[in-house]
Amino acid sequence: MPLLKITEAARRLGVSTRTIRFYEEKRLLTPGKTPHNGYRLYSEQDLLRLQTIISLREAGLSLTSLHTVMETYGMEEQDELLYLLELQRALLYARRLDLEGQIRMNERLIHNILTEAPPLQENMFRQAELSRRQRELRDSWTDHYRFDQHAESFDAMVEQGHASYPGYKESLRALATAISPRPGEMGLDLGTGTGNLAGTILPSGADMKALDQSRRMLQLCRRKYPLMETKLGNLLAVPFYEHTFDFAVSSYVFHLLSEAERLSALLEILRVLKPGGRLGIACPLPEAGWVPLRSELELRGFSARLSALPESPEAFVLVASPAAD
Repeated sequence: MPLLKITEAARRLGVSTRTIRFYEEKRLLTPGKTPHNGYRLYSEQDLLRLQTIISLREAGLSLTSLHTVMETYGMEEQDELLYLLELQRALLYARRLDLEGQIRMNERLIHNILTEAPPLQENMFRQAELSRRQRELRDSWTDHYRFDQHAESFDAMVEQGHASYPGYKESLRALATAISPRPGEMGLDLGTGTGNLAGTILPSGADMKALDQSRRMLQLCRRKYPLMETKLGNLLAVPFYEHTFDFAVSSYVFHLLSEAERLSALLEILRVLKPGGRLGIACPLPEAGWVPLRSELELRGFSARLSALPESPEAFVLVASPAAD
């Protein structure tokens, strides 16, 4: 692909040259330069990076957060390209969810007008506020806990029984057993890290897919399980279509979320489950923290069982399936 000058790059992306220079000044973009006159030259990868930066800024990320998200130290060109494309995919799924929410709200409001269902104005404001909150939660998807920095030592840390992961190995075995995976079923591991939970389930013959917001964790996961599909993303905007999975599991993630984020993540997981699908969560969330999740599941027709781990009572395993089952 030919290299572009700054005016050509700006025209391709529909932005001003001033915008491009701004992100260069903030050291988020470092194009090459011609040796004889120092003119900036932009590759297709530079354009993709800039497009991703602009999309993230529109989603509300601060410049500080952008620096964290866009870190590409030690990455080969192909790895960086893959990372940028995965970021774009995560953003597109989040925008798709926003759009679908707006469409549903619009349909409800039209229905209310046609049926004269009161109170119209109050309902409109309530739906708009709910939509706004969901969008704000999805836009806060960055790796706040900097798991990229701990990826290399993660497996050794949990193997040694680190205090931050009480009952880790026991909970993976308990959850894998409780979810009862069957050969040929489609399963999703959310917040997979290096793939330990998914790897525990794989011998059952289930087709596992994995999701995490840390690119370095996913690199290690792919190294351990090269045939398993992985995606960069987070629990608030799961980059899969509706009704895809027979079951979904998550370990040692939900306790890191706020209550609002936990409920939003739960709704996202239910969205990608098939009718009759099952859900399993394991983490050291205090017992009171499970109450809103269990209430939401029961409202949606699920039966939820919560169990403390015998050797690590501070850790719990929640398994939910449709009440009819």
